[in-house]
Amino acid sequence: EQFLSECLVRFQGDPLISENGIVFGRFDQITRSTTETADGKIEFYWDEYEPEYEITGNTGTRNALIIFMNFFNLTFASVIVKNFLYPSPDLPIAISAAIVFWLGWVPIVFSFLFFAIPIARLFRITKKRAHRTAMNIRKRIMRVLFGLKEKSASLEPIITGVNATGSEQKISAAQAETALQAMMRDFEGEVQLSNDGTSRFAFPRIAEEFEEAQKLRSGRIKEKNLGVIISDSQA
Repeated sequence: EQFLSECLVRFQGDPLISENGIVFGRFDQITRSTTETADGKIEFYWDEYEPEYEITGNTGTRNALIIFMNFFNLTFASVIVKNFLYPSPDLPIAISAAIVFWLGWVPIVFSFLFFAIPIARLFRITKKRAHRTAMNIRKRIMRVLFGLKEKSASLEPIITGVNATGSEQKISAAQAETALQAMMRDFEGEVQLSNDGTSRFAFPRIAEEFEEAQKLRSGRIKEKNLGVIISDSQA
């Protein structure tokens, strides 16, 4: 609903209410056309998986090379600082403070940050990855559930449908139930009992809006009038 409101403002849409009391948006400004070009393919929400969160964005080989170089710098910088703080009698030359600063402390701080920043980012990304996994599981369930005409099904058929594709990771009953409980809150779902006493997760509001959207799209008359045209020419 918030996204629809943003689109109405951004694309100069008109908020309307259908005969069945369904709120929808009409966007004449972006659907006007002087040709008979067919509408573009509708990309459903559950077909757009959220991408993986990356710590560095580098390949594994590049990360290994960076870690090796960083350890190399950190090791030799630590040796210089150690010999300055605890000079060895076998050391042939004295290490000046300037050398220790530029070849010791600066590389140590730089190398420390090189490790500390990705590690700190890992904690934040771990939480985001968990949320991403939950959202993608929800989308996989929505693809199966909302593909049904009645927009309702029991737990077992939903899990079977989600795990039917061999290329995607299988989900467990606990994961499916957790996702369904969250969907019940977000989409005003309800638990219904079938004739055999099986609990079914139902989304009557979604089913009603899907059916109404199809009717509205099929009955839409394309506006070919381009509206107000403003032209500006300079001599």
